[in-house]
Amino acid sequence: MKKIILAGVIASMSSATFAADLSQACTDYYAAVDKYVEQIASHDAMKGQVDMIKAQYDDSKKMIESMPKDSQDAACNAANDAMKQAEEMMKSMGH
Repeated sequence: MKKIILAGVIASMSSATFAADLSQACTDYYAAVDKYVEQIASHDAMKGQVDMIKAQYDDSKKMIESMPKDSQDAACNAANDAMKQAEEMMKSMGH
């Protein structure tokens, strides 16, 4: 359940937007997302979600890459915050 929640956060925040030259906040965010996607890909229960998450991830990264750095920072900082909140919620649920 917690993985689905985090997947939803990534998917929703991924619809934010990205310039070929990513800001540090976005570089950090996408590194965290890459790690998360690797983790969920190894779980049979989440395999059906992985393709959807990857597609949304790729689309969002393209959008964010087209944004000015200050806009990138705002979008990726918000996404990072949402991911951290989802992770904390999952931890509190014992996952």
